[in-house]
Amino acid sequence: MSFKGANAYFNAWAALVGHAVPATSPVLVDGGVIQVPYLESFAGQSPLAEVHMPFDDPYGHDDPTFGAKIEKASLQKWSDDGAEVSLHYERSTGVHGWYGFGLAFSPVVSVKLTEPISLAEFLTRWAWPLRGLVAAATGRRVDINYLTCVPVIDGDDRPRKLRHCQVFNASVTQEPYTSTNSLRDKHVSDVSIASDGQSLLELLRGWQALLADENPILNTYDITAVGRNQHPRARYLLLLQALEGLCGHEKRFEEAQSKFSAKRESALARCKELLDGATFKFVKKSLPKRSPLGLDSVLREMFGELPVDVEPELAGGALVKSVRADDPNINSTLDALRVVRNGLSHGTKTYDRRELSEAADVLERVVRAHLLRLLGASDEILTRVLTPED
Repeated sequence: MSFKGANAYFNAWAALVGHAVPATSPVLVDGGVIQVPYLESFAGQSPLAEVHMPFDDPYGHDDPTFGAKIEKASLQKWSDDGAEVSLHYERSTGVHGWYGFGLAFSPVVSVKLTEPISLAEFLTRWAWPLRGLVAAATGRRVDINYLTCVPVIDGDDRPRKLRHCQVFNASVTQEPYTSTNSLRDKHVSDVSIASDGQSLLELLRGWQALLADENPILNTYDITAVGRNQHPRARYLLLLQALEGLCGHEKRFEEAQSKFSAKRESALARCKELLDGATFKFVKKSLPKRSPLGLDSVLREMFGELPVDVEPELAGGALVKSVRADDPNINSTLDALRVVRNGLSHGTKTYDRRELSEAADVLERVVRAHLLRLLGASDEILTRVLTPED
């Protein structure tokens, strides 16, 4: 359901507010501006190249000028046949009569499309992927601070910058922020677009490809669901599910499964020659059609794909130590993780909340690293993701 107000267009899940809004559905847009937290750290580039301030005694200078030089490299831009994406800083100045002067910068991502798409597609293909990408890069939950789109309206030939409408949605706070000098903001992201030489457009295109491929990692990794504000039991189970789903989606054991199927058919053919009909039917029904690979095999495969081995960190954690101390038959770290998963899934065992949380923190870094790997991030980025915070 949708309807048009005086200066707004309302849909069941979103509202557009601006000086001119579409009168009919579907709403088509050809760009927009997005802001999420930690964009400064993600960008890896300050908007200022130099500042000049006569700190000691401005009255003693012949030319007591306060000045700032803009860093041109803080405008980072990428394009392909379908879109132009820029990561840059919007500038705001404040001159308060003759007694106050200020300069502030707000990091934003601007998207310009060569062909219009629906408003829903703009959110699902550009705004929400940017939010997810920064969440994966930082390991923090992020909401969209500010979001506009540029609707295409019949008869409205104004330039794109004059056609922006704000988008209101449950995931959008519409509370834009200006950058600060806090240490947290500068170092929280494991991806630094400028220094890592990454293309934001390629990362977003990669995310769109995962969506089109229905890759299960996008359905199971969500910082809102697996972040530290969630119960450790839920985090632990969901993160393991993400690794299992990705392993299966990438068909990592397909060759082993093919060999198992061939051996199964050979064994059944031999059984058919030697056994009576009823016994053969029982054997055929009881023999699994796929190789019974355990979680420990999946984790060994998925851990081994990454540039940093996290198994020693898990082995030294309280969860694995306590599980192995309780059961001497558990002879490996990965087997201990499997036992914990089975106990939690079947409701037959509980574990210390802090120990679960510690293990989930490691698994979350592993899942984040795999997501960024799929998007084409370098091994240097993956190493930063997998390295524990100080």
